[in-house]
Amino acid sequence: MKIGKIKSTLIVVIIATTILLVIPIHRAHAQLTEDSFAYTPGNSTEQCQTITGVSTHGNYLSSERICLGLSGQAVVDNQESDPNHDFYIFTLTTVAINGTGVGCSAPPAPGIGISSLSATIQVPNTVGAVQFQPLTGTQSSQQQVTLSLQGFGAGISVTFTAPQQTIQQSQTQGTSSNNFNWAISESNPTSNTIFNHDATMGVGVQSPEGTSFTVNLSASITISWIYDPVNCTPHYATFSLSGTLHASPTDFSITASPASLSLTAGSSITTAINVQSLNGFGGSVALTANSNDPNFQLTLSPTSVTPGQGGISSSTLTVADNNSCDLGTYTVTVTGTASPTGSSVQHSTVVSVSVTSTCGQSVSINIQAYPTTDIYPRSQGLAVDTPLPNPWWPPYQSGYEFETASGSFSYTTTVTLNHGSHYVQYAASGYIPNYAWHGKIYINGVLTAEGDVARDQPLQANFSV
Repeated sequence: MKIGKIKSTLIVVIIATTILLVIPIHRAHAQLTEDSFAYTPGNSTEQCQTITGVSTHGNYLSSERICLGLSGQAVVDNQESDPNHDFYIFTLTTVAINGTGVGCSAPPAPGIGISSLSATIQVPNTVGAVQFQPLTGTQSSQQQVTLSLQGFGAGISVTFTAPQQTIQQSQTQGTSSNNFNWAISESNPTSNTIFNHDATMGVGVQSPEGTSFTVNLSASITISWIYDPVNCTPHYATFSLSGTLHASPTDFSITASPASLSLTAGSSITTAINVQSLNGFGGSVALTANSNDPNFQLTLSPTSVTPGQGGISSSTLTVADNNSCDLGTYTVTVTGTASPTGSSVQHSTVVSVSVTSTCGQSVSINIQAYPTTDIYPRSQGLAVDTPLPNPWWPPYQSGYEFETASGSFSYTTTVTLNHGSHYVQYAASGYIPNYAWHGKIYINGVLTAEGDVARDQPLQANFSV
């Protein structure tokens, strides 16, 4: 009797994962999960094949679509106290779903099993292995093993289940890479029960402190199936999977919002100081502030923040200036410091503060003038920060005339002005061209304006205090 075509789908998933035990934190330069990827259809992390075949008797026809996937995770130890190295543990776990297969004595139905698997974790050759698990050997049953970096300045341990298979572990080093390899073969080909449970492989590595690097994960899996259990005719297919992880020391950024402030002297103003976790940073950051203006009083609340992995935490910076005569643009530098046992991690942000003074300042105004074509005594008028009456001619408005002159003169007065922009206007009551005067305006002893003046043509000097 001929059995009709049977169609089904089998997914075999290979997962690279990392386990980290928590102990008291000694450093804040690295923290837990840094990168991960999941198997995704259409790229190198997943491969599917349609398996077909006919037995020697032509009695069993089957077609199955088999998909295998690879996912990975990179975790760094945030507890190690070695100031010269960062420590990572990578574990690669394989899982076969519905992949136990059938043996020669099983009923005449197709089945899929895994004959062998080879896996590699590849890092740059500047990254060295500290410990492996499982080691080379044959295990008659599943075993609990521990991968420990204690004693290497790390203090982390990973316990997992090693496979019931024959394992060959090795390390190969090239000109640019270190490869940590595992080869696993079936231990019971009669029953073809390999990978009816999880199989985990792991490596602990150390890298130079603060080094970023790429980790390449790859696996080659050979599957087998029997279409004719009577004659035990095996068929095979090989799947190749790969994925990439980026191992980066954790870090944080610090910014101000807003980063530019306008402050009236004698008052205060605030801005938010934001600390953001990068690459899974989860430590605390101590904040300090200083300024190039000695009049500033700086307050941070709180003085330490903990953003949490992937999070943001804020502190309020208050800038107070009790000197009402202060004036200018200054900077405030806020520095965040994470203080591990080894070297510290430090970043800063700069806040610009523009200060407007509320304090008056004495200003000397000197008018020097002489007639050029005029022969008559003329009224001399002066106005500060307001337009001089135009034309400057009788009836003269009170408060503007400072002198009546028929020849050259020099007149000085002192006024108190707030910080900022100001102007002075000077005019004589003659007119151009027949009765003209020539004038100069000095502000604090500096010639600021010069020109011919008349009743309807004042001379203006602009200046700042």
